[in-house]
Amino acid sequence: MPTLGAVDQIQLVRDLPVNGYALFPTENLHGELQQVIISTQGIANNKKEPIAYRQPFATASIRYANFQKEWQLVEQKQK
Repeated sequence: MPTLGAVDQIQLVRDLPVNGYALFPTENLHGELQQVIISTQGIANNKKEPIAYRQPFATASIRYANFQKEWQLVEQKQK
């Protein structure tokens, strides 16, 4: 699957109005997509995200910042 398609699907799952989580088989992610996830989700910095239902504003802020990083990547790819 192309990187941008995978990012779109991940964002779609994030936007669903449901409780819970989605699992993705990371062993099947190609190197470019792994790098996108690492660079946009703070994994490389070992940041701990707040629990969404306990800290909704902090969660929304973090997700918005991550979303901006993803769109910057999309804009760079289109140039």
